[in-house]
Amino acid sequence: MVAQQMQKVATIIVTFNRKELLAICLDAIEQQVYKPAVTYIIDNASTDGTDVWVQTNGYDRKKSNIEFRYVRLPENIGGSGGFHAGLKTAFEAHDNFDVFWLLDDDGIPDAMQLEKLLAHIDERDYLSPLVIAKENPSTLSFGGSPNVADFVAKADNLGLVDNVAFPFNGVLYSRKLVEMVGYPIKEMFIWGDEVNYQLRCLEKGFVPAVVTDAIHIHPADRQTPEIILRNLKVTIPAQDWKLYCYVRNRIYNLRTLATLKHFVGDTCRLLFRYTIYFTFYSFDWRRLGIVCRAMWDGFRKDLSRLDNYR
Repeated sequence: MVAQQMQKVATIIVTFNRKELLAICLDAIEQQVYKPAVTYIIDNASTDGTDVWVQTNGYDRKKSNIEFRYVRLPENIGGSGGFHAGLKTAFEAHDNFDVFWLLDDDGIPDAMQLEKLLAHIDERDYLSPLVIAKENPSTLSFGGSPNVADFVAKADNLGLVDNVAFPFNGVLYSRKLVEMVGYPIKEMFIWGDEVNYQLRCLEKGFVPAVVTDAIHIHPADRQTPEIILRNLKVTIPAQDWKLYCYVRNRIYNLRTLATLKHFVGDTCRLLFRYTIYFTFYSFDWRRLGIVCRAMWDGFRKDLSRLDNYR
């Protein structure tokens, strides 16, 4: 525990129009056994009175031996924009933080989570908690709801599962990692930004690990894939802009970091599944057109056209 006492932690929470969830998350931050030095609340220009609530409840000043810093952005720039702004602000602050702890506003860290993560920070630069589904504690929140017990059984004698993480859901990044990898790509807005950051971490040699006794509660993945041709899965976000964002960012990540063989194979499979779905299941050629434009923009690495679909 001696190493933990030397770590100066900055928490970064991104929120948008969910002050009720934010309240639960902030309460969990206050309850941490190992308290962060500073907690940044990055507000994506919420319109539900989050700013007034923050000030009324003292989350713009020191509270519970934590300094809370409220940053209201001038416009909603999505989760990726919020984490970009928060990580950049914290990293460039004069406080010289050692590690950065990133959370969404709908996550609830267990009171021991930060201490459990920090127990491994001397050996690791990228640590993730075990993210458990709020609706069903026996399953994980992401990855198709795998069983928690089966996942934990993969841990080594230190309680770590290597090469796995749940990015931006209670993850801990060292200062060295942020210095080498940089910040999330703000123009990705949502979906795929956390995958992009993890891929960039791997590219720089930072291998993640899940600390299985560091518990983080989060709602289960709400995007249920459609099934086509009996057993093929395809993700169909309801809104046009979300569909565009999901496909564009996925192709962008493949184009940026995958091998040519991997890129061609995955792109062809993705286009095949969307073509089948929109042609024979939903009969919606218009949305297939959105998919094609999203794939083209992702291939060109053009992240400037999202507003055309919002």
